[in-house]
Amino acid sequence: MEKKFTNKILTQENIIELVNIIESYYKDVKALQEEERSKEKTAKAKGEYYFAKNVYADITYSLTLNNNETIKEKNDPEWFKDNIKTSAKSIKEFDIYVSASNDNKFESLSIYATQKRIDINSSSLDIGKNQLFREIENFLGNLPARYDTLVQKDNIRKIVPSLSISLIIGIILSAVFFVLSKLDILPFDFSNDYIIPLISTAILVLVSFIGSLLIPTKNHSLYKNFKFEQVYSGYDSEKYRSIYKNDYNQFKNECEICIGDNAKMPEVRKQIAKNFAKSKKMVYIELAISVVVIILFFVL
Repeated sequence: MEKKFTNKILTQENIIELVNIIESYYKDVKALQEEERSKEKTAKAKGEYYFAKNVYADITYSLTLNNNETIKEKNDPEWFKDNIKTSAKSIKEFDIYVSASNDNKFESLSIYATQKRIDINSSSLDIGKNQLFREIENFLGNLPARYDTLVQKDNIRKIVPSLSISLIIGIILSAVFFVLSKLDILPFDFSNDYIIPLISTAILVLVSFIGSLLIPTKNHSLYKNFKFEQVYSGYDSEKYRSIYKNDYNQFKNECEICIGDNAKMPEVRKQIAKNFAKSKKMVYIELAISVVVIILFFVL
């Protein structure tokens, strides 16, 4: 039985949690193995016959590095976790293979992950009989969505930081125009008292709006780390060129496993959210200042 996952984020911390789930299962099997051996030993000491059930578990941890070198360790979760913690950027993919037997009933399970996918595969046709499969399936199924609000509303998270800059520029330019016009320094003759305030307000609004669409900020650069696939969306007859947009359907069909190039994605997401929150507060303050400035334009 195979289970493929889509639209999930698996961080390095999540990978370690996953290993802990597997290790807990391994310890339970080893405890059962020791129990069977103890029963056999006790029975033998009493002159009785008891054959210990064939109980065992083995786990093979495998890492494929960016240079395509594959390294493996058996029954050593700490080795695997240390590599995830310290060398995630160097890891291209990983595989965890679990084999276990209980009274000659053999089962195996594998977890395979690349930077964009994670699958689990069980030798049992009835996954209800494989406790470990169910636990891992539930764990991975409850991971956060890759296509979250941060991605769905990427434009607003780019525009707001830009707006926080363009509003300041708009306030300054409109104020400069207003003062120079009032002092008759500019070579324009404004016969109507409302012309200067109206033009000043228009400068503030236009500069703020245009700047919010054109001024690049750190969030623009950070979003490039998502490396969205492009899909054709039409043709611009005025500029004689094809138009492409981010392929969000493809984005949702893949996972974000934080190894290799994706190792930095948790920090990228965190920084985007931080920049957006900070800029949003600034915009609120600047909008309040803009209202005051516009009122002054018409009062002075």
